[in-house]
Amino acid sequence: MGVDANDQLYPLAFAIVEKETTDTWSWFLACIRCLVTQRTGLCVISDRHKGIMKAMNENGSGWEEPFAYHRFCIRHHASNINSKFKNRALKDLFSWTAFQHQSIKFNTGLAKINELNVQARADLDTLPLSKWSMCHGGALRYGIKTTNLAEVFNNVLKGARFLPITALVKVTFFRVNSYFVQRREFAKARIMEGLKFSPVVTKYVENNFEKAAHHKVEPFNSETGVYQVKTGRGQRTAGKGGHRHTVNLSKRTCTCNKFQIYHFPCSHVAAVCRTYNLTTDQFIDPHVIEEGTWSAKVQKDS
Repeated sequence: MGVDANDQLYPLAFAIVEKETTDTWSWFLACIRCLVTQRTGLCVISDRHKGIMKAMNENGSGWEEPFAYHRFCIRHHASNINSKFKNRALKDLFSWTAFQHQSIKFNTGLAKINELNVQARADLDTLPLSKWSMCHGGALRYGIKTTNLAEVFNNVLKGARFLPITALVKVTFFRVNSYFVQRREFAKARIMEGLKFSPVVTKYVENNFEKAAHHKVEPFNSETGVYQVKTGRGQRTAGKGGHRHTVNLSKRTCTCNKFQIYHFPCSHVAAVCRTYNLTTDQFIDPHVIEEGTWSAKVQKDS
């Protein structure tokens, strides 16, 4: 499953195999590289199934870096931690830590994990942070944290799996085709209305502009596009606001890290655009534009 610009399912490929093994995963992923897409820089999010892990790391497979980047489903990882340590609080704390955008909050979470369970903290040290931490490897994820969407489509095809192979293929084809027909027409209608971005992205940017109305912008270097933004609480709950973040428009970064992770303006970038009458369109990644057929977000699930 892929993910489109509206954070909806984008079916990519299906295969019928005898069982899930290292060999079948290697064959399937090789077919995708050969027959579906040869583009580089893809982010593949999966559980840590041995077959997927081996296929992704195999030399010459086309899935090793920099051709593709493998990231772990945070929900699956949290479930594995719960299975091993039988501690729901530890599972929730791991999820909270992995979801954080800023390193200071991430480090706070790691410290709490260490206090709760030293072995769990040691286990995390054996894995690259980029594999499971949003603030360390989230830019390639485009905000996608789990393989939940792939599992949603598994449910769509749940009854079809017990059909004879010919009937199974037909059911899969027509259900997938209906997805493309509906969403193609929906995207065309939005484009005809002059709307360049998907509803999800539009809503996020509008919400960030509302937050930005309460922020204060201080220019550091207007020529290079560097500004400091002090956040205001506005209508948000107590404890929000009062923070300072540095925006660098030329490098397309913000110290909140949301700009880099989600690839569209955070409220701090929106505040700068609002203050200096800049259009936000130039700061939205092409992969989250409505007209785009593909997204640089690909999910694989076992």
